[in-house]
Amino acid sequence: MLLNMKHSGDEIHIKGSKIHYVALILFVVGGLLSSIYLILEGLTFSSTFSLLWLVGGMIFLPIFSYLFIWFSDR
Repeated sequence: MLLNMKHSGDEIHIKGSKIHYVALILFVVGGLLSSIYLILEGLTFSSTFSLLWLVGGMIFLPIFSYLFIWFSDR
């Protein structure tokens, strides 16, 4: 039997471990901050990779924003 499982009537509530939640927070917030950093560094155009950084940040920012909103809704 799972340690974090509770029965209430017909419903079963399963709660994840705190280590899993911390890992999710670190992944999502880290991805969000690094996407913002990529966009800001790409806008400086100080390197030959600036356009690549800008495109990568623009691709991953909506993904990590969606994950942040979805996980913070709990």
